[in-house]
Amino acid sequence: MIGSRQSLLRALALAAVLGAVTLDASAASQSPANLSESVESTRDRGEPLGDVLVFNGASGGYDTGHPIKWGRNTWTCKSTSDTTTGACPTEPVWNSAVGTSTPIRLSFREEATGATAVLTLSGQNGYTRHVDCDGTIVPEVVSISRVSMHQAQLASLGGCASDRTWDGRALFVRVPAAELSKLPSGGIWKAILQLDLREWSSGPIPSIATFQAAIKLKVTDRNNIQIYLPAFTESTPTVDLRLRKLPNGSRISGTSTIDMCLYDGYNSQSTWFDVSASDGLLIDRRESGSYSVLLDVDKSGVYASRIDYNASLTYGGKKIDLPNNEVIRLPSVNNSEGRMVTLPGIPVPVVCTPTPLTLETPEVQSAFKRPGRYSNKLTITFSPSSTSL
Repeated sequence: MIGSRQSLLRALALAAVLGAVTLDASAASQSPANLSESVESTRDRGEPLGDVLVFNGASGGYDTGHPIKWGRNTWTCKSTSDTTTGACPTEPVWNSAVGTSTPIRLSFREEATGATAVLTLSGQNGYTRHVDCDGTIVPEVVSISRVSMHQAQLASLGGCASDRTWDGRALFVRVPAAELSKLPSGGIWKAILQLDLREWSSGPIPSIATFQAAIKLKVTDRNNIQIYLPAFTESTPTVDLRLRKLPNGSRISGTSTIDMCLYDGYNSQSTWFDVSASDGLLIDRRESGSYSVLLDVDKSGVYASRIDYNASLTYGGKKIDLPNNEVIRLPSVNNSEGRMVTLPGIPVPVVCTPTPLTLETPEVQSAFKRPGRYSNKLTITFSPSSTSL
């Protein structure tokens, strides 16, 4: 017997408020009723996912005084083929195989891109009983024997006499981990599952309640976080600082802008991005926050053999300085304008956040710099909030 005197008192108090459960000396009952649930789960595509429970023993009603009344009920889909709210049999079927489940094909839609994926959920009925083997009424389910989500043959439970049988049904639906792995990208994937609770009858089988679940899967994809440079999709980025002589001929400066888009593995649903850049150089008496390229034949970093430049990002229509080795936080990413792109290794279009990178070389006397080719590496580091969901 499951339950204590304390749990019995809690159940009785709940019944007094809601009027949902009737208890007396000889019988207890709960009529079938519509049910609406919201289910939210967070998973990362690169980690073990684990099943997502949608309905976990949701009651379809019971009556200990007349077990057969609600105990033969079952759940069906609204269509055998339309996956919008779930596709599975629309009429109850007899099935006595204990432990089997019914596949429910359900369409999920990604919120930002509109991409869709059909996953196969697993649905099962559960036998419920609210009397123990001595016939004593208890306010909780005593035993559950999971069977097909559709109608099963009458059966006694737990070794009790034949008149101590199940008195109701409970619904179990889950999204298996293997199905979650079929979502093609990160993002927020949503679906609405609707199942009809059907009353068993020798004639037409009426629907007596609707069980609905709004499912929200927050799927991150940390293994696919990318800094997307559209101009360098198939090559190592090499950027020209575009140094040019000014009209007076004695000074040079330059500006170079690189199209850059940040993909967080979550279709730009992160609340913030942290971005930093570094040239990996330690140079004395260089202006704070500056970057440098060095003369190929002299990597000492002395003033005459280096050219200093500054970096900035354009985000939300504003220019944001990006000092060397400092982390800049870009806020409200999920409220900013994204760009639909196709990235390597991801089978559907995804949304990244445009953040053009601008490299500006302040004016300098060309006579103070040695002639030749200057170069160095610039490393961009990007960390979105979605990595910590």
